[in-house]
Amino acid sequence: MVVPVSGSPWVRLGLDPVTDRLTLTTPYTRPEPDTSRFTHIDYQSVVSDEDDVGELTVTVPEGGLHGVYGLLTTVIDEIQLHGRTLAHSLAVALERHQDVLSTRGALPIEAEVGLFGELLLLDHAIRVYGAVEAVSSWQGPLGEEHDFTLPGTYLEVKTTIGEARRHVIHGLGQLVPSVDGLPLHLVSVQLTRTNHHDGQTLSGIVASLRASAAAVVFDLEERLAGAGWRDEDADLYTTSWTLRSWPRAYLVDDSFPALTPRRVSAVVPDPHLISGVVYQVDVTPLPHTPLLALPGFVEDKEH
Repeated sequence: MVVPVSGSPWVRLGLDPVTDRLTLTTPYTRPEPDTSRFTHIDYQSVVSDEDDVGELTVTVPEGGLHGVYGLLTTVIDEIQLHGRTLAHSLAVALERHQDVLSTRGALPIEAEVGLFGELLLLDHAIRVYGAVEAVSSWQGPLGEEHDFTLPGTYLEVKTTIGEARRHVIHGLGQLVPSVDGLPLHLVSVQLTRTNHHDGQTLSGIVASLRASAAAVVFDLEERLAGAGWRDEDADLYTTSWTLRSWPRAYLVDDSFPALTPRRVSAVVPDPHLISGVVYQVDVTPLPHTPLLALPGFVEDKEH
């Protein structure tokens, strides 16, 4: 359904209930609107026999019809009543209707690097165990205590782009071994930026894993979403990463420098009043160990 809106310049408002889209069409003007930051809004210029037009299309979020309609009527008012360009009108409308559409945005660099490191390990685990067992072992995004649960061990994957293996630990419980007695290893991954030929983007490794995990791709998707991945932001990840050094594994035992509730309670009065603990640990000088549960991923030589 297309509804002409009276006024000058002319504006048409189209509604497609099948695709849940509203489209505003008006004569083409420069500059063109920049909609790259928005998940549900797109712009294109169309050359026709009669006129060059600009089309602003909004995909209506569930329950958001009235909000989107209000956004577009504001755009129309700015064009027809104030003589503004489509780009200017959209900017004004978005300022007034900030709650209508979600903006696009890549993960913060620390989160991008962290997810990349976990996916590197997952990729290797698929080659060792197969997709079904490897994907099910990735437990961190499901809210479990540790990132991976592999035969005989738990893994906490930490990734850095620094020259030292200095990693951020969130909370007093992150490096606490499980109550079932299985060992916990911290896997240290160091990345560095590289060109597209020698490395991989986060989007690239996600696509590769989807192909490898075809049989359990829905389980993989659930975990990717839990880790903060969104398909609509895939093009925002343009940095290619490669390993700076061979990953290393460190056994988290009584000699490992970790803050835990037991250790804190031994020296701090009223430890239950402490919350939100974040600290860094530099594992560079610590002895590392082979990782029998994942052969070939970490440096095997003990040091």
